[in-house]
Amino acid sequence: MNPDGFEVSIEGNSNKPPGRNNANDVDLNRDFPDQFDKKKYTSLQSMLVDRQPETQNMMEWILSNHFVLSANLHGGSVVASYPYDDRFDRMDAASPAPDQNLFVYLAHLYSNEHKTMHLGKHCLDEESGFKDGITNGAQWYDVPGGMQDFNYLHSNCFEITLELSCLKRPPHEQLNTEWENNREALLAYIEQVHIGITGFVTDAKTSEPISAAQINVDGISHTVASDSYGAFWRLLLNGTYTVTVSHASYQPVTKRDIHVWSGFPATMVDFQLLRDIDKTTPVAVSSAPTTMTPGSGAEISFLEPTTFQHHDYEQLKTFLMETAARCSSIMRLYSIGQSVSGRELYVMEVSNNVGVHEPGEPEFKYVGNMHGNEVVGREMLVLLLQLLCDNYGKNDRLSHLVDTTHIHIMPSMNPDGYEKAVEGDKRSTVGRNNSNDVDLNRNFPRRFPSRGNEARQPEVLAVMRWTQSLPFVLSANLHGGSLVANYPYDDTKDGRQVYSTAPDDVVFRHLADVYSFHHPRMHLGRSCDIGHGLLNEKFVNGTTNGAFWYVVAGGMQDWNYVYMNCFELTIEMGCTKFPYAAELQTYWQENEQSLISYIEEAHKGVRGFVLAEGSGMALEGAIIHVHTIDKDVSSAKDGDYWRLLVPGAYKITAMLDGYNVETHDVTVIDGVAAVLNFSLTRDPIRWLQSYDFDLAANLRADYVDDLGAAMLLLQEQYQGLVTVVELGKTAGGKSINGIELSTPQQGVTTKARVGLIGQMHPEQLIGPEMLIRLTRHLAEGVHQNDERIGKIFDTTNIHIIPSVYGDGVTMANEGDCSGRNYTGQQPLYGKLESEFAALDNSLQKHQLHFALSVESSGLGAGYAAATTLEDALLLRELAGSYEGAHPDMSSNGTCDESHAAGSTDSAMFSSYTDYAYDNYGTLMVSMAIDCCSFPPRLRLAPLWMDNLEPMLRFIEKAQQGVRGIVLNENSQLLSSNTTMLKITGPNNTLDVPMNGAEFLRILPRGHYTVTASSHGYDSLSKKTSVVEHAMSMLQLELDLEVEQIVYHDYEQISELLHELQKSHPHISKVYSVGKSVQQKEILAFEIGKSVGVRLPGIPSISFVAGLHGNEVVGREILLQFVQHLLKNYNKDDTIKELIGETSIHVVPLLNPDGAELAKPLQCDSPEGHDNANHIDLDSAFPDQGSNVKELQPEVEAITKWLKSSNFVLSISLQGRQHAIAYPPEKTETTVQRLSALYASNLQFDEEKEAKECSKKLDQTLRSPVVNGTAPRLGNNTLQAFTHRATNAMQITVFTGCCAYPGADHLPSLWQQHKDGLLAMLHEVNRGVAGFVRDLNGAPIMGAKVLVEGYDKPVYTGKKGDYWRLLLAGEYTIKVIANGYKSQIELVRIRDKHPAAIKNVQLPTDDRIIGVEPYILISVAGGITVVLMVLGLCIYACTVRSSKARYQKLENGGRHKDNSVQSCKKSLLSKEYHDSESSEDEDVYYEKQSV
Repeated sequence: MNPDGFEVSIEGNSNKPPGRNNANDVDLNRDFPDQFDKKKYTSLQSMLVDRQPETQNMMEWILSNHFVLSANLHGGSVVASYPYDDRFDRMDAASPAPDQNLFVYLAHLYSNEHKTMHLGKHCLDEESGFKDGITNGAQWYDVPGGMQDFNYLHSNCFEITLELSCLKRPPHEQLNTEWENNREALLAYIEQVHIGITGFVTDAKTSEPISAAQINVDGISHTVASDSYGAFWRLLLNGTYTVTVSHASYQPVTKRDIHVWSGFPATMVDFQLLRDIDKTTPVAVSSAPTTMTPGSGAEISFLEPTTFQHHDYEQLKTFLMETAARCSSIMRLYSIGQSVSGRELYVMEVSNNVGVHEPGEPEFKYVGNMHGNEVVGREMLVLLLQLLCDNYGKNDRLSHLVDTTHIHIMPSMNPDGYEKAVEGDKRSTVGRNNSNDVDLNRNFPRRFPSRGNEARQPEVLAVMRWTQSLPFVLSANLHGGSLVANYPYDDTKDGRQVYSTAPDDVVFRHLADVYSFHHPRMHLGRSCDIGHGLLNEKFVNGTTNGAFWYVVAGGMQDWNYVYMNCFELTIEMGCTKFPYAAELQTYWQENEQSLISYIEEAHKGVRGFVLAEGSGMALEGAIIHVHTIDKDVSSAKDGDYWRLLVPGAYKITAMLDGYNVETHDVTVIDGVAAVLNFSLTRDPIRWLQSYDFDLAANLRADYVDDLGAAMLLLQEQYQGLVTVVELGKTAGGKSINGIELSTPQQGVTTKARVGLIGQMHPEQLIGPEMLIRLTRHLAEGVHQNDERIGKIFDTTNIHIIPSVYGDGVTMANEGDCSGRNYTGQQPLYGKLESEFAALDNSLQKHQLHFALSVESSGLGAGYAAATTLEDALLLRELAGSYEGAHPDMSSNGTCDESHAAGSTDSAMFSSYTDYAYDNYGTLMVSMAIDCCSFPPRLRLAPLWMDNLEPMLRFIEKAQQGVRGIVLNENSQLLSSNTTMLKITGPNNTLDVPMNGAEFLRILPRGHYTVTASSHGYDSLSKKTSVVEHAMSMLQLELDLEVEQIVYHDYEQISELLHELQKSHPHISKVYSVGKSVQQKEILAFEIGKSVGVRLPGIPSISFVAGLHGNEVVGREILLQFVQHLLKNYNKDDTIKELIGETSIHVVPLLNPDGAELAKPLQCDSPEGHDNANHIDLDSAFPDQGSNVKELQPEVEAITKWLKSSNFVLSISLQGRQHAIAYPPEKTETTVQRLSALYASNLQFDEEKEAKECSKKLDQTLRSPVVNGTAPRLGNNTLQAFTHRATNAMQITVFTGCCAYPGADHLPSLWQQHKDGLLAMLHEVNRGVAGFVRDLNGAPIMGAKVLVEGYDKPVYTGKKGDYWRLLLAGEYTIKVIANGYKSQIELVRIRDKHPAAIKNVQLPTDDRIIGVEPYILISVAGGITVVLMVLGLCIYACTVRSSKARYQKLENGGRHKDNSVQSCKKSLLSKEYHDSESSEDEDVYYEKQSV
């Protein structure tokens, strides 16, 4: 930490300086903020003021990382010192910290593991030693401003100070002894980071992480905080603790009886917090209106220059990606689906908390370009995004809008139509419809279905799903061709053109006025000129009722209002549908205020929450009815609702099946929405009728007398659905029965298997009661053809074991809440017990996907420690599905101590969940549903009502995941033993067992890639998203592997490439990189979503073969590679994604002249090896200093191509060897890993390779080849040039020992290399990428990007973009550009993740020859003053000399000019000082000179 001090320290020094302090002579362990100084720190920056550089850097490091444990290593004594280091009175006396016992333990641990410290011996200059080798810091001596106290007081970190040696810098011969003394102690201390408690703090509703939550342990006045992932770690000693977690925006949660064991690992305990929602009586809230009056308000200007231009699909995609990256704190780009032609339907979310619905915050959406040739809305939304991005945090109005609204902006709903439209189009229909020639604004479900409907288009279905997934409040659909704000209804029952009044007509007219009156022309209501829009159209105030203008059946705005909660307008933004780009700035100036003000309307009317009385559980789907208005809205998942209304007095009612109705009066003003919350009480009779098929037996306030008889009765009542099977016997001889619930298979043979288990604890009888009632409910649901229950049984077989340890019935006492009165023995949960053996047999037989154990003596879930993240997330979701639907668990209810389980041991009870997971992969959740171990019978009915919905939601998780079939090339089921299926998620690849040709995997929410493979077939990948309670259905049809490949000569290569371009014109292009000696074109083939255009942010990769004309395997592999990519573009999602996110360039034949001379079937023939000038091209590339004019035509062409194309990765395929070669630079571990990755896909027999290739060994390779890879030497090779002179990493793939094998070898060679080539497409998307710009946002071209520890730099392109391949890890990058100050950035790269985005802005360098201008001015001024003084002195001396010129000469005629000597002396002397100078100042200047 103090390298400057170390440099001046002296070996063998005992206790005296030099070297203790830093270069400013400051003791760094007195330089940290002190708890007893009187300064008030408001931020980290205020703490850093006047600190030393070392201290500042340490403080920033400590506070930016969530360290748990630390040690500060010192010398000069041998002792472990712990906080506090100082006292308020500065006396040398003990100053204990709140965690005194923990610190004493840590100090003891280090001391005891140290070979001598624990002896407590003192050093020579100490009066006495330290008992057991430890001490409290302040008791030893007072240290204000120490680092260990700073760690404890200002971060999560616990730190002690370790004095390791009596000598501060002992002789180097002693270091080995010091290492041996400390080695075990250092390791043992590190291990202590794992003691205590750890877990996650998440939002109870959304499961999103909560950062900065405070973790407080009862009785210890010191808190730690959760990190950005919601994770926390709190060091604690063995004991039982009460822990409370709190956060400013959430209700605190307390958990008691948390047991911490000695040693590690730490006890896992998670906390789910409920947002702190105001539940007071409904009141109208008044506030200043946020909507501006028409035409008012200052224009909000961009903070950086903006080009007003049209954006085609690729340009729009690039803009959205760049903007999302640039403003990632408030923007998230996502796609809601694809168009008919496969273009993504992009949406940008704008919020201060993207990715999650915030309860109580309105969701708003803009949709543009629904008609492909109506483009103004598309470009206005692009500009709106730029406005929000640039002004967030700088403009109060826009910042407030983003902070309080979830804004979703969809620039183009019809990207296919846009690509057909023509700039300048005023009123045509070219590009209006989608690729199926369907008008999307006539394709939504109609108000009057009798008037017909077309099949839903992909774009419409995507928007419908999107709108249904979020509780949108307000929306606008942006069109063109006229100038008016159009509001519902658009349709009429008989199709006549009349005013079609919506129930909320007054609200819609207000919303239309808001947009129109903020527009400088729209509110004037003028018609478009003749030839524009509909002729002679005039609109009062610039607004119109849709059907009054013209009738639209199947329009989007009516669908939003009629079928959803969302109010939507259609805005016609101008008379010209596709205006010229030069007009866009005017359109923006006219629409800017309208677009912003319209969003603000989402905050008007009434808002609130609908909650369950008592528990506070959010009630989803409650109807919010405004009396006198025949349009209801409903509450969202979190119980929140928004109801747009104009100012006035209203009576509003909330209704939900099973609950009593509640009505309130409310006054709405012209401002932010009035707050009106509802607390609904449950009505048992209504609940039974609404939710439980009116099954009175399920609300019976009594326990089942004879469980076996009850099960048989259900079997008799529901024959064919309920089957009772005996699983075994209890120790007391009772039958352990199971219930199997299933309906006949509907098309699939593979159903999910779910288990529900009761009475795993003999004294807990609540499980059997709940499960018998659940069986009755499920069976009756099937009997009554209930849609929800039917869907469950279509996909799921249910296995119920109501009671495992049934002997406990006679030994438990009803009403015994603690369980202490249970007279029997607790189970051991082992196979020796007959009960557990029966459970084990059932688990083994049914191989359950997941299971639920219904228990009591608590509230909440427990589950096994999963071995994969996917299983861990699914377990959390399973538990969350239950807890989120339970009224007490969802509101973080807890049990008081009187209900705590006395005879239970939670650690022991977790053993059967671990057993099920470890042995059968069954994800088992143990769910305690009541605080009382054996609740009294009067509690049974409320418990049933509380737990029916949670149990159903738990079972419905079986409908969440991926299901599908694998087919062969003839679309027949592929039931091969070699068929394998893998599912790749964000973190792991899971092997999924096949059931014949079918597969099924329950998964947590997320994005996955499903890959099927089978011997003799090409593998196939499909991407899918798993959403809550929905099964993704897939069909994977595999193609046979290529069985025959023929060789292609030059003409055939050209013909093939041009034919491929013709059949795939949108994603491929043939072009020439130059000519050979004999003037043959050197052809390149590009594959990508934007061929012919280089897009920043898209990595480019090159593949080159045929460098030696007689090495023909590489060119055929690349030709096959190109065909494979194009063939699978619309079939294999992974390949489609790779092509979409990568620019792929292939040069199959670099040496066409030599190839014409190659001898077929000749492994060693040199014919055709060189070019037509008899030059080996792979030894003809320029070294540093080479003259370009000397280059061969082929080399000149390829070097220009490589330099101009800015490739990220380059692969060269050659022959006559079997290895993957890489540049020899030791620092470039990235390219070594790429080589190893490619080689891992090949089969190497090193002895065979060494023998067969020994005569052909490439002399540039360092032999022998190890694991298929080797470094390659040589300065004039293609590889060396690429690595040295371009941005690209380069590896050389030697495809085999034979240069020209028979064509029958080509299929196996292709299969051998296919996966390696595809792997390179994946890898080129890794590393770090971004843009380098100046402070005004302008790109900086040619900036140098260096990675610390690596020799190879990369340089930015024309748009300031760069891409640097790196392995997973943390790196320091430095960006340098002429005329700018360099910048250092830290970047973290995650394994198997896309490139980390690191954008850098460089400030202008105003320095002159490396010196700041003000310093240069000061120096110049100082020099000027010195020269003036010197000139005056010389002048004075000269005058004195001239006066004495005629004096008599002395000493033999020589005149001694003492005056001149005196002047010189005065100038050089150091004896003169300022009269106010001090000794301290002299010391300071002396230090500066040193």
